[in-house]
Amino acid sequence: MKNNLQAASGKKRTFSAHTVLLSGYQVVLTRKKIKHIHLRICPPDGELRLSAPLHISLETIEKFITYKLPWIEKAVDTMQTRKQIAIPNYKDGELHYFLGQPYTLKITEFAGANGIKLHNDFVMEVLTIKTASFEQVEKILFTWYRNELRRLIPDLLTKWEPLVGVYALEWRIKRMKTRWGSCNPAKKRIWLSLELIKRPAACLEYILVHELTHLLEPSHKPHFYSLLTSFMPDWHEADTLLKEFGHKINTRDMQPDIRNRA
Repeated sequence: MKNNLQAASGKKRTFSAHTVLLSGYQVVLTRKKIKHIHLRICPPDGELRLSAPLHISLETIEKFITYKLPWIEKAVDTMQTRKQIAIPNYKDGELHYFLGQPYTLKITEFAGANGIKLHNDFVMEVLTIKTASFEQVEKILFTWYRNELRRLIPDLLTKWEPLVGVYALEWRIKRMKTRWGSCNPAKKRIWLSLELIKRPAACLEYILVHELTHLLEPSHKPHFYSLLTSFMPDWHEADTLLKEFGHKINTRDMQPDIRNRA
């Protein structure tokens, strides 16, 4: 079967995507000048996008999909479950997390400054000077989250920078949509996701060491994981905890693409 390719001499070829039904799934298929089949499951609905070499038949692609069905079904189910999680309204009685611990939200009108107060019975009290709107409560909460995360990071850097053998010249906190952290090795700069403040402290520590290791090895080649393991031998446990804990929390701001290839 010939591909619908529009190419002019000396010009870069472009490849159009089309949807095909394979093994019971609608798959957005794009043929490219590549060596392997690449499959992505994209948020928020779990859409399947597949890039395939020009020469591979549709029958071979369907066999690939069939072989990957257990992985596909699990990944799609995970994304659709995440999508169904209710978006928070920031009202009394909701559960919100801090360092892995769920707290029940309580809104209290307060004559002083806005803020957050944690109670021993796992109540997270939002103090506000007036009956606050959704946006106002969200801002108060995330300002507190940011301040708490900013308070924790310096001690972790003091602990881990000498062990890793590299020093971050700058670090920042961002509300990331698809990553737990990122870095710029050339500028020795790292970013950490604000969402980490909701996860157990071990997750924050793991991501920080992960990004520090990237300052030595920017890629995810075997050398990177060899370094990471030498610095933090139990990083697999923290990585598993991070993934498992994601299902307990509203993850509308943290839905990474899931990728596979052959």
